[in-house]
Amino acid sequence: MEYLDRVLRHLMSGMALPLPRTDGPLATDPFALALRSLLQSWHGEFAAGAQTAAHAMTVADDPDARALARAAAGFALGMWPPAASDPTLREPRTGADPVAAALADEEPISPAMYAPTTALLAESALANARVTTAAAFLARMGDPPDTLFGGRHPFLTFIRALAARVAVYQGDITGAERWADAAVGGAEGETESLFALACVALARGSADRRAATRELVEQVSAAPVPVDAVTRGCFVLAAYGARALGLETRGARLILLAGGDDDLGGLRIIDRAFGLESLVAAAISMGDLDAAGSWLSRLEVLAGHRIAEPTVQRARCRMSITLGDAGGALASADRAVLLARADGRMIEAAEAEILRARAHIAHRRGGAAERELSVLVTESEARGYFAIRRFAARELRQVGRRLPPIAASGWQGLSPRERDVALLIAQGRSNASLARELFLSAHTVRRHVSRVLAAFAVGTRAGVAAALTDSAAGRPMSGTVATLTGRQRAVAELIRHGSTNRRIAEVLGIGTTTVEKHVSAIKDRWNITSRAEIAVLASWLADAG
Repeated sequence: MEYLDRVLRHLMSGMALPLPRTDGPLATDPFALALRSLLQSWHGEFAAGAQTAAHAMTVADDPDARALARAAAGFALGMWPPAASDPTLREPRTGADPVAAALADEEPISPAMYAPTTALLAESALANARVTTAAAFLARMGDPPDTLFGGRHPFLTFIRALAARVAVYQGDITGAERWADAAVGGAEGETESLFALACVALARGSADRRAATRELVEQVSAAPVPVDAVTRGCFVLAAYGARALGLETRGARLILLAGGDDDLGGLRIIDRAFGLESLVAAAISMGDLDAAGSWLSRLEVLAGHRIAEPTVQRARCRMSITLGDAGGALASADRAVLLARADGRMIEAAEAEILRARAHIAHRRGGAAERELSVLVTESEARGYFAIRRFAARELRQVGRRLPPIAASGWQGLSPRERDVALLIAQGRSNASLARELFLSAHTVRRHVSRVLAAFAVGTRAGVAAALTDSAAGRPMSGTVATLTGRQRAVAELIRHGSTNRRIAEVLGIGTTTVEKHVSAIKDRWNITSRAEIAVLASWLADAG
């Protein structure tokens, strides 16, 4: 117990700790063996860590020892690719996977060991990209405790950060931000604080908080070059945050620093695969296909490995699209989505769906891309994953298509033409009337109307009128609204009632060019940019008397 306390403290300090002795009487001590294995894995001695974990499992003879040994074996499986085919890293008696066996084991762990051991098991599940299993361990533990080993402990920051990371990978960005903020709030030491900040960068990037994420990525990037599992993890998490912003080059640099060599051999398998995929993507974005092919060849070494395979498929999809193989790209994307979802890797599945939409577009299936991305964005935004909208919109923009507006986004979610449609809807105009006045097809009008209804989060045309009235009456005002000339007021009033420029010209007996000049002058005087905003502000002024 005392040595576990020391190991976990040193884990979060970034300081080296002598390996526990496992000779003499300690040669059969499962705790000493398991802790030695954990330290070996954390410091990059993957093969030795696997061997020691296997020995620990063979001599573990009580629930506490078995849980710790299984966690050590799980780390070995997540960090050393050959471990996947090593029978000694299976349960000695049953041949079962050690992490799955730990989750199924109902024997109680002692209270003092319960939280740290369960957290280590959850982390080992995450190292194996089994997000659903990691979440199950955390659910079993409940909310992280306030104390550990009788007081404040740096490993508590690790547990909170673990909860944040699991939430992100499940696609629950709202929950991830809560736990990441809690990790920062409780962090004290330098390594501890850096790890917490890196988790915040991951969560903020996924939430599309761009300025905050950039700042956090810069903070992590300024840290010393990483040397162990935790400090390497800081750079990897920051790279994830950079990638969420579309900063492929910055993310690639952080990954290379964390990996330690051109094979990223210092990283666990999932991070190594992600890192190599990031390098493929960065090379493609810079038009360097030779470099992209080189990085892909390194990633292909991990092909077929359960942890890496979804990532390998995504990288293949990227390269296939670049080389014009739309059919191959779509097959790889479909495979990536299926595999990621099977392990609860929802953030990865979403990225694969973005690539699948890109493959659809390359196949000239823009409609399929729009339908799939619309569903993806709606589901993702409900859990706070707002960065996905930017990526999805970028894909659709290439073929002149758009996502549905964010529900209840109001004017901000509509294009200028859709705002014109909203004003006419509020006047009770039919679709046929809209089509005639705006010179649009019936199909285009229907699309505009559905987007207007979604933007105002209403189900009927009457609801649009009510929403417009509320928006006009409730518009917040700052300072004094500039006074218009008499003719400008008349133009603004007619715009408020939905008149087109041609109709305004007829009513006022002036040319359409003159109307356009008046509209431009109104925008300048009121410091606004759209015709719809003229209508809203004119309505507010009318209601205000």
